Amino acid sequence: MKLNSKKFNFNFFLGGVKKVQSLESGALENGGATKFESGIYSNIEKDEYININKENNKISLFVPDTINVNNKTDNSKYIEFCINQLQNLYNDVNLKYYNTQGSWYSEDLKKVVYDNITILTLQLNTLTEKDIENFIDLANWIKTEMHQEGVSININDALAIV
Repeated sequence: MKLNSKKFNFNFFLGGVKKVQSLESGALENGGATKFESGIYSNIEKDEYININKENNKISLFVPDTINVNNKTDNSKYIEFCINQLQNLYNDVNLKYYNTQGSWYSEDLKKVVYDNITILTLQLNTLTEKDIENFIDLANWIKTEMHQEGVSININDALAIV
């Protein structure tokens, strides 16, 4: 099944994923990259659709360690809030989280910028529009509370900036 990403009014959407050699090469070649447990990946343009699997779907929220766009902060209270919200919504033990790094290429600075992030991932057999909306709500909360320009969510192989 496929959902049109335009239904969710994301600020930015990339429908594909590609493994890259490093955070730096991913940022230089594709605009950004994230280090996951299975390797370093960049999201790339593919189409505007979110692929929904019959089972084994993953949806993730990226919590930055910065406030006011680029000032380092302790993000533990934001992570704890999101974990509590997700556990209340899903009563689920399939929630995983870990700290990792991401990168992006800053046109203004003309350099690769590295960020520490915490990725909260929920594994679901059935992924619905309501699940995506729940993650959008959390991303918007983080965006407001942490004064971010955008917050990322990952839906299977797609990346959306809220």
